[in-house]
Amino acid sequence: MIIETIELNVTISKKDRIALIIIDLQNDFICGNLATKNSSSKQDAVEIIPKINSLLLYSDFFKRIVITKDWHPKNHISFHSNRHIYSSFNGGRFNKIKIEKAKLFDCATLKFPETTTFSSILWPDHCIQNSYGAELHKDLNTNYPHTIIHKGSNPKSDSYSAFWDNNGENDTGLNNL
Repeated sequence: MIIETIELNVTISKKDRIALIIIDLQNDFICGNLATKNSSSKQDAVEIIPKINSLLLYSDFFKRIVITKDWHPKNHISFHSNRHIYSSFNGGRFNKIKIEKAKLFDCATLKFPETTTFSSILWPDHCIQNSYGAELHKDLNTNYPHTIIHKGSNPKSDSYSAFWDNNGENDTGLNNL
C-alpha cells in the first residue's frame, strides 16, 4: 500500500471544519476471512491504522468523526452460506439448481420472498452483528467523540455505501448528521 504524506498550508475556520469518515476497519476485513491482504491487491488494511490514528491526534479539527461498520445479521442475503434460503430468479444467471452450486464471490440473481429480484455477490459470512469479526480492529484509537454508523444490517440488502443500502431504499443515517 502506498501512502503519501502531503503538507498543506490551509487556514480553516471552525465553521468550515470537515468530517472524517473511517470505513469498516473491522477484524473480518483486516485479519478475518475477507482480509484485504488476501485479496488480489495484497494490500494489508492494518497498515492504514497508524495513519488514521495520527489524524485523530487532531480530532478537534474535525466537526464530526464517523466510523462505519458492516453489521450483518446471520441470515444476510449476501452470505454464500445462506444461498439456499433465497430463491433464484428464473430470468437470472442462476436457476434453482445452479444457485446451490454457486461458489463464493459468484454474482447471483436472488429473490427475497417479499421483495423484488436483485443481484448480489455471494460473500463468506463476515461482520456478523456482535461477533469478533464485526469489532473494530484493536489498534484503531477510538478514545475520541465519534458516531458509529451500522450498514448492511437489513437481511434483505447489502450496503456498500456509508449512506444508503444497495437497493437505495434505506439510508444509514449518515445524511442526517
